[in-house]
Formats: sequence, C-alpha cells, structure tokens
Amino acid sequence: MTLILKAWQIKKEARKYKNYYQCAATGGKIFYELKAETLFIYCSVTDNEPSLKIDWLTNLSAGEFRHNGNIFHYGFYRAAKSLFDYLTLTFNFLHVENIVIVGYSQGAAIAPILSILLSEQFQSVKIDCVSFEAPNYCKKACLKNANLEVVNVINGNDTVTKHPTYFTKYGDIVYIGAPRKWYKTGIVFRYDKTQSGMRKFVDIPEHQYRSVEENLFNMAVL
Repeated sequence: MTLILKAWQIKKEARKYKNYYQCAATGGKIFYELKAETLFIYCSVTDNEPSLKIDWLTNLSAGEFRHNGNIFHYGFYRAAKSLFDYLTLTFNFLHVENIVIVGYSQGAAIAPILSILLSEQFQSVKIDCVSFEAPNYCKKACLKNANLEVVNVINGNDTVTKHPTYFTKYGDIVYIGAPRKWYKTGIVFRYDKTQSGMRKFVDIPEHQYRSVEENLFNMAVL
C-alpha cells in the first residue's frame, strides 16, 4: 500500500519534473527526473487535440506483438518502445540504482511495458512500476523479471480496465472502490440539460481522477 500511495503522489507532482519528452509518432509522453540514485518516470496521457488522435490510433492498434517470449498489445508496445529508445539514447543510467515508473490511463498501459524493457536492459537496477486505470496490454505468457515489480491499481468497474478482452495485465492487481463484477460496465448515461433540450452523454465515473484518489484515501485509512 505504501508503494501505491507513493506512486499516486508521484503522479500528482510529475508535471513539475525538469525533463519531458513526447514521441510525435506514437504519442508516448513522459515526465522524468533523477533524485539521488532513483529515476522517477511518469507516463502521462496527452492533453492536446493532435496528440489525442495519435492516442486513439495507439489504442486501436490492438494486434499482438511478440518480444522475448512476451506478447504485447502492438500500439502500447510501440509507444513504450519509443520512450525506451529515447531514454537509453539520451539519459545516463550509470548512477541509477532504482527506477520508479508510474502511469495513468493509456500511460498506465505503456508504463509496465516500458518497465519490462528497462528491466531487460538494466538487470542490476531495481524497478518498481505502478499503473492506475490501465487498459489490458499483454498476454498471460508474459515472463517475470527478478528485478521488476509491477502493481496494477484498478478502481471499481472501470470499463477501460477490462479491454481489450483478449489481453490481460502483468504483475499484481489491486482493486479499490466498488466490488469488481465481470458483468458491470462502469459506464453511466447522463442527461445534460442545454438550451436546445436534453442531451445524453456517456461517462465513466470509475476512471475519473477524483474517484480514484478518494478510494485510495479510503483504502489507506481502513
């Protein structure tokens, strides 16, 4: 639980990190900073219109990609690989003893794959990865690396975390919020009153930032 709460704090503070990179081709986006001998990396979601289009192309590129005995979601692997290539080419890992990687939403699917790639490259470095609200990103055949720990945090019946259905997640899974039910979607149809009348729209409350934070807090105090 301590690692999860620490990871959520990293998520909240990461946009203040000194270093930032976004791959134009894949939409993969990270904030990162070296503190003492620990490298902190936050895999973020994009927040501008051109990048959102690339994000959806990444989400929908849901074929299989095989890498060293692992089977990944192709779009998420491609984004993670672009970030891995950038970090290994531009960052000096000589004095890094620990890496903490945190991701949210699409970034939460990219973060574990990035952590797997880094754990293969730097086998003497201890790597912890925490993903919040990740879509499924790999097959059950994923090989476990001794220097890597991955924790996937899932809030309630968030629909995003249940798809694509033919993939799963790597590492441990921690459920927070409402009890997890396979038949629940987590989608709510709401009606927004406008000048032209009632307008229906779809919402996923379990995927919202405030909902996740509240349930993490409730879990911590119990």
